[in-house]
Amino acid sequence: MREWLADPEALARDALDTSAADQAAKEAGRVKKRLEQAERERERVFEEYKRGLISLEMFERAVKELEAEKKVLEARLKELEETVNSTSEVRYGVAMLHELAQEVAERLDDLNWQDREKLIRLLVRRVTLLKGEMVVEARVRRLETKENG
Repeated sequence: MREWLADPEALARDALDTSAADQAAKEAGRVKKRLEQAERERERVFEEYKRGLISLEMFERAVKELEAEKKVLEARLKELEETVNSTSEVRYGVAMLHELAQEVAERLDDLNWQDREKLIRLLVRRVTLLKGEMVVEARVRRLETKENG
């Protein structure tokens, strides 16, 4: 308990995978770039049609393909932005947890047994005894993403 309160980031380490958020942000950048390319390609196809370089059928087919790709890319971008935003919210939550943990840690010795028990029940999901060690599982929920469930 004291270790968690002294280092609340340890509580949230499993819940917050910053590498996944970083990857999502990088992929979002690539998706945005591809959306810009698709828009330029659409303009190029329109110019070719205006100049009579391609038929109406070819123009319509190209626009239809670009619109389909655009919908897929926009949906993916939305997913990625939600991942990045939810990770930012978790980071904010970790900061708030850190502040709260500092306050509680300062007053931990002043708590009576009932209050300590309540605190333990709030922070601990399960205690497992193994050969020569005790594993304490925190009540921090993992951040749900496509990768982990």
